[in-house]
Amino acid sequence: MTNTANTNDTKKTIISTFNGIGGLTEGLKLSNIPFNTHTICEIDENANKTYYSNNKKTNHANDINELYENIEEGTKVSILVQTPPCQSFSLQGKKKGFESENGNLFLTSIKLQKKINSDYVIYENVKNLVSHNKKTGIYDSLINKDKKVGHTLHTIETLLLEDTRYNYYWKVLNSKTQGLPQNRERIFIVGIKKELDTGFTFPEERPLEFTVEDILEDNPSKDSFYSNKQNYTLINKHKPEKEGELHLYGNYKEQTFESSSRVYYPYISPCITTGNNGKFLIGGKVRSLTKTELKRIHGFREEFILPGNKTCSNRQMGNTVSPGVYKNILLNLFPQSVNNTNYKIKKVS
Repeated sequence: MTNTANTNDTKKTIISTFNGIGGLTEGLKLSNIPFNTHTICEIDENANKTYYSNNKKTNHANDINELYENIEEGTKVSILVQTPPCQSFSLQGKKKGFESENGNLFLTSIKLQKKINSDYVIYENVKNLVSHNKKTGIYDSLINKDKKVGHTLHTIETLLLEDTRYNYYWKVLNSKTQGLPQNRERIFIVGIKKELDTGFTFPEERPLEFTVEDILEDNPSKDSFYSNKQNYTLINKHKPEKEGELHLYGNYKEQTFESSSRVYYPYISPCITTGNNGKFLIGGKVRSLTKTELKRIHGFREEFILPGNKTCSNRQMGNTVSPGVYKNILLNLFPQSVNNTNYKIKKVS
C-alpha cells in the first residue's frame, strides 16, 4: 500500500474547474470518499445538465476567470481538480498551446491554485502536453527528474513550483493499465501540501476488470451500426491477440482517415473521442459503441444519466476523465479509503 498523506473520516471539500460531466465526483463516489462540493466551474450548458442530472445543485461558476475574480483569497478546500481544455496541446488539435485562448486557461488555472488554500491539487491533460513545443526547447523535467519535456510543460512546471506549499508529481497513465478497456493516455499532475505528504506514488498497472465485450448492450440502437454507404472494402488484418492490447480486425481500404477506417474486436477500445469514431466487429456486424457502452468503459455507474442526444453524449464521453482512473489515484492519496462495492458499472444479469 502506498505510504502517503494522512486522512480521516471528515468530508473532503472540493472545487472542480472545467468540470465537464463530473468525472471527479464519480471517482470520489467510486472510492467511497465522503465529500462536499464547494464549487464547480463549467461553461458548457449540456455538460452542466448532465452533471446536475446526477448530482445536487452547488455553487457554480460559468468559467474559470469568473471563479478567479470572485473567490475569496485563501479559501480553504481539500481538493482542487483542474482539467483545462486539451485541444491546444492534443495531437488531434492545432497544437497552438499558450498562443490559443484555451491554452491560456491552463495559466489561469495555476493562478487560481495560488489564490486558494487547497490540501491537494490534481491536473489532467492529454499525453502530448509532455512533448508539446519541443521545437522551442527540450528540458529536463523539474518535477519528474528522469523525463525530458517540451517548452510548454517546462513552463507549467516552473509556474507550479513557484507555489512552494506543495510537493509535485506527474505521470502519464493509460486507462487500459488501470483496469479499464480503453487505450487512453493522459498526464496527471498531483500536488500535495508538504506537511501532509509522506511519499506519494501513482497507482501501479493492474489487469483489466472487464473488456469491451463484457459491457455490450443486448439491443444496441440502430444508428450505432456502420452503414458503409460508400461500399468500402473491409480488408481483414487478423492482428494476433495479446492481453492488454487492441485487437485489430481490419481496415476499410479506401477510407482516407486511418483512425476512422480501423475495425476492432471488442476487447479494448481505442481512445474514445468526441466523434466516437471507434468501430468494432460485434456479432458479425460493424458498429460503434452506444452511449451506455461508452459510459461503462469509462467506469461510470450504471445509474449515471446521460440526458443528451447521441452527438451530445459522444462529445461528453470524449472529453471526460474516467472515474475509474480518478478512483485509483484517489485511493493512493487516501489509502484508508476502499472501493465502493455499491457502485455498479453494469447491471447484474
